[in-house]
Amino acid sequence: MVVKRRYESKRRQQQAHQTRRVILEAADRLFVRSGYPATTLAAVAAGPVETGAVRADHDADGVADVLWLAMDLRDYDWLVRERGRPVQRLERWYVDTVAAAVLD
Repeated sequence: MVVKRRYESKRRQQQAHQTRRVILEAADRLFVRSGYPATTLAAVAAGPVETGAVRADHDADGVADVLWLAMDLRDYDWLVRERGRPVQRLERWYVDTVAAAVLD
């Protein structure tokens, strides 16, 4: 019988936190400059790509695709309101999913 250990990496957690911060800062700057409706995921995704926070095989379009697939606002609304998922749990899943997909 194979027993799987839970994988926890401080480095991965720190990278995920840093990438989340870079993404949020980029989004904030763009929202202020261009407004929410005019801000695209590709523009937000360019932040972590420009800083080198993501794997070399991802460009801004690839990161935008991951962001889009990982969380559509309709899914968020459905999971939180209809399914009763705790917001913190959903946010943690989102950060972990994006980090695993794009971090270097």
